[in-house]
Amino acid sequence: MVKEVHLAFTLLTNEDEELIIIPNKHIVGEILHNSQTDTILELSVGVAYDSDTDAAMKAIKAKLENVEGLSQERNIQIGIEEFGDSAINIAFRGWAKTQEFHQIRFAANQAIKDALTEANISIPFPQREVRMLS
Repeated sequence: MVKEVHLAFTLLTNEDEELIIIPNKHIVGEILHNSQTDTILELSVGVAYDSDTDAAMKAIKAKLENVEGLSQERNIQIGIEEFGDSAINIAFRGWAKTQEFHQIRFAANQAIKDALTEANISIPFPQREVRMLS
């Protein structure tokens, strides 16, 4: 986030309160993106192939709506991201307060885990079959 703008340099800060100094000669005439108070939060989780994905997405969405720090003004997006080797991956996109981004990400991951546990939906782990040839 932009903290201060001076004649010779611009002072930025991140959520860890690290100060970043950028000489203005490097940014004059450039397009700058300032996330301001919110940053996009993208997460995903795999569920077993025999899971009810609609039930999983409803449970996850309901839990995530109660995570403090996620934007209430912007809609949460949730859907099937891909079909992996061991799981159907469900993705989530929402907006989190920039200053608390990692804390909110951790809380959102816990909410996803809790939602799936409460809905009796398993999170599979990769399994490999090894054959010994003689």
